[in-house]
Formats: sequence, structure tokens, C-alpha cells
Amino acid sequence: MRFFKYADNTEKNAGSSGDDKKKRSKGFSSFFAKVVCVAAAIIVWFYVSGEQSITYEKKFTGVEIKYNMGTLGEKGYKIVSGKNTTVDVTVTGTRREVSEMTVEDIVARADLSNISNAGEYPVKINVSTPGNTNVKDVYPYELNLYIDTPVQKSFVVNVEMHNLAMGDPSLKIRNSILSVNEVWVSGPEEEVNKIAGAKIDLDFSGERITNSVSRTGIAIKLVDQEGNIYRSPYLTLDEQETNVDIIVNKYVTVPVKPKYSGGFDADEAGYSEVVEPGEISIKGAPEVVSGITYIETAEIDADDIRGEGYENEVGLSFPVGIEADGTTPRNVMVSLERTNGKSAVTTTNIVLINKNPKLDYELDIESVKIIFSGNLADIEMLSDKNVYVIADMGGITREGEYENVKLRPHVFGMNVLDDGSVRVEGVYNCNVTASRQQEKVTDIGPKATFD
Repeated sequence: MRFFKYADNTEKNAGSSGDDKKKRSKGFSSFFAKVVCVAAAIIVWFYVSGEQSITYEKKFTGVEIKYNMGTLGEKGYKIVSGKNTTVDVTVTGTRREVSEMTVEDIVARADLSNISNAGEYPVKINVSTPGNTNVKDVYPYELNLYIDTPVQKSFVVNVEMHNLAMGDPSLKIRNSILSVNEVWVSGPEEEVNKIAGAKIDLDFSGERITNSVSRTGIAIKLVDQEGNIYRSPYLTLDEQETNVDIIVNKYVTVPVKPKYSGGFDADEAGYSEVVEPGEISIKGAPEVVSGITYIETAEIDADDIRGEGYENEVGLSFPVGIEADGTTPRNVMVSLERTNGKSAVTTTNIVLINKNPKLDYELDIESVKIIFSGNLADIEMLSDKNVYVIADMGGITREGEYENVKLRPHVFGMNVLDDGSVRVEGVYNCNVTASRQQEKVTDIGPKATFD
């Protein structure tokens, strides 16, 4: 019995000890929760206090500027230079307010309502922000605006060359080819009206020009009425640079050569050729011109050349890359006059040479008709009085009949056959009968007479 009683007491004691531990655990948890709550409250207090009291700074970029033009628009004026569309604004304030702001919450204004005339004006940018935020900085805080009537005007770009030295007297600058021939200038009317033109400068110091030259990226400059370079921050050009090719031509003088159809040769046909002008000046790229020795006319139809001559105005045929220099007519006059011809002269003057004194000679002809060709002036002087033929009997040594003994025409007192101005057309022969001489003969044949 004691045993069980002891056991009961033990259980009771054990239950009492467990309750004490539970009570102590609950008390600790409650204390820890209170500490955490106090710490959280302190953190929240510091955060809220910081949000409300610590100054926070932030930069907003691209804030659009709103312009109050006043009455300028009614007068036709605009902001022609210096106008910005946005500014950068630095804002300060509490973190909450600044963090919640956007660019759209910031208002930037430029007030031009007090401006009534054209001119250049400094205008401050006024910026406002919402709530308790403040503007710390504005960039740019002031604009230098040019108020005027905006205009646009075009100018031809001229080329000015300096220290130019050509490598040969026959070389000349033909022209300049620019990638930008015209430039448009925009800006205030007052400023644009100061511009007289546009140009580029090319300096060839230390160079000798022998062929065409190319340059790239040459700056286009504006010049005023006095020819001075004019620069203005209020003017804009649609093109800032240009490329340029300086074309160099070689100028030479060459003869003109008529060109005929069908291989016609005026000299062979007996015509003298006259071309007026006989030579012309041409121009072209140096490498092309150097290979030109003459210029041909347009083709002349040989069928148009008849009788005593031909005369007509004919165009010139220029090779590719070659042209007249501008001082030479593009047509020439081609004249053909017959200078050569043919004429027949019948002569009875037949002279026998190298005769055998023991033989008599009888020819089967009493006269010879000779055809001459060549210079008409010389041919007209030929007649029976100065034309004769020679028959060489040296090859006839005994009696008999001989065929085709050669006859050689000659002209007495003129050298036309020797100098080639007159030619004998054809071959002339005769038949000769040789017989033994019966008695002394003093007459050697047909008498040759000469005037």
C-alpha cells in the first residue's frame, strides 16, 4: 500500500513541476514579443521621421519648356535661334515627395510677353514643382533667344583656287564639279540678308597640276557683301561640306583631214585638197589629247566628187573625250580642185638610136599616140613640138623583121617625166624591118623637129 501511495505522490510532484515550466515559458515569450514590438515601433518612427525631415535630391532631365510668345506671333516673329525644347531640373524635398514626382509634374516656362520687336534677348527659365519640393538647379537657366522673321535663302557655291601652278602651258582648268552646288541658309532675316554668297577654298601650294584633281570634305563658307568670311551662330546651312572635282583639259592645235567613203584618195584621183580652216584647236583629258595627231571630217560621199572639183561645208568628227576648244568652228570648208588629168599627144618625132650602119630600118608606124597623166598644168604644155619617142636599134644586128621594139617617150626641154609631175600611161612598141643597106643613106628616118 505504501508503494502505491508513494507512487501517487510522485505523479503529483511531477505534475506540479511541469506546470511551473509552462508558466515560465509563457512569461518569456510574452516579454520577447514586447521587445520586438518596441523595436519595430522605434524603426518605424525613425523611418517616418527620416521621410519627413531628411532632404532628398533628384535630377530630372528633359523637362519641356513652355513658351509664352505674347504678341510676337501676331507680328510674324518667331524664335529663329537659341530655342531649347527642354531643360534639366534638380529638385529637393522629402524622399516620399521627390520619389513620387515625374517629369510631367515639373513646369518650365519662358515668358516672352514683354518682347515686342525683333532682336536678341536673354530669357530666364522659370520652373515650378508640386507640394513642398524646391528647385535647386535649372540647366540651362537662361536662353539667348533671337527673335525675328525666319527666312531661307539659297546660294551657289563658288570655287576659289589659290597658289595654282599648271605643269604644262597647254593645260588649263576647264571647270569644277561639286557634289553640293547650292547651299540653303536659314536664320533670322537680318542675318541672312548679310550673306552675299557661298564658297570653298582650295589651296594647291607645293603642287604642280598635270591632270584632273579631286578633293573631299571641303568646308562650305559664307561670305558677306565685301567678300569676307561671315560666321553667325544664328545661321544654319543645310550642307556643311562638299566634294569637288577640278577638271583639267589639255589644249592643242591639230590639222583637219577629210574622210571619204569607199577608200577615195583625192591625190590619186587627181585633185588638190584644200580645207579651211586647215587646223583646229581641241581640248580634252590630257591622256586622251596626247594621242590625237589630227581630226577627221564627217565622211564625204565620194560619189559627190565629179568633174573638175567639189566644194562643201563639212562637220567634224571628234573622238570620244575630244571636243573643239570653243574658238574653233564646228564645220570646215572642204574644196577639191582637179589638178591631175590625162591627155593624148600624137607625135611624128621618132628618133632611132644605136643603128647598125650596114642596115636600113623601116618602121611600121609614122606617128605615135602617147597618153600622159599627171599635173594638168604641165600636161597642157605638151604637144607634137616637144614630145618625141626614141627607138633603140641596138638589139637589131642583122637583117630580118623584129616585133615589139620598145618606144620610149620623151619631152624636150621639160623635166616633167624626171620629177614625176607627168607620167606616161601604157607601153609603146612598133615593128621594125631591117635590111642590108644597098647605098649610102643620109636620112636616118622620120625627121624630128623641135621648137
